[in-house]
Amino acid sequence: MKRCLLFAGVLALFVSCHNSGYNNVSPRYDTFSYPSYNYSPGNGTDNNSGAMALNITPYGYNASNQVYQVSINGVGNYYVPTGGGQVYIPYLWPGTYYFTIHIGCVNYYAPNCFDRYVNGSISIQPLYTTQVQFQPS
Repeated sequence: MKRCLLFAGVLALFVSCHNSGYNNVSPRYDTFSYPSYNYSPGNGTDNNSGAMALNITPYGYNASNQVYQVSINGVGNYYVPTGGGQVYIPYLWPGTYYFTIHIGCVNYYAPNCFDRYVNGSISIQPLYTTQVQFQPS
């Protein structure tokens, strides 16, 4: 019985130490809002389709050291270099699109820079370009 309790205690300690509080769905210090606004009509929209404009605006200590890969399910992968930028995708069928933003480091020796992932979704309407604003620290 003592061995079972000891094993359970060690297992609980491992689980509590292994869970460092890192949350790959919504990392601390990252801000993310969607959609911030819509504008219409726009290039790449029509009666049957809409468009997405995902803006990445870096700030903070590691802003000059971060690169971004945006993966949109069913659409594709897009690279945003250091300094941020926009991923613009025209003529999307209306519906909900799920995406992941991978934040990587140009220089892995930079202090406090580490790989992070943020998951999100966006709703696309016909005739509108839906704007998404993402701001990593």
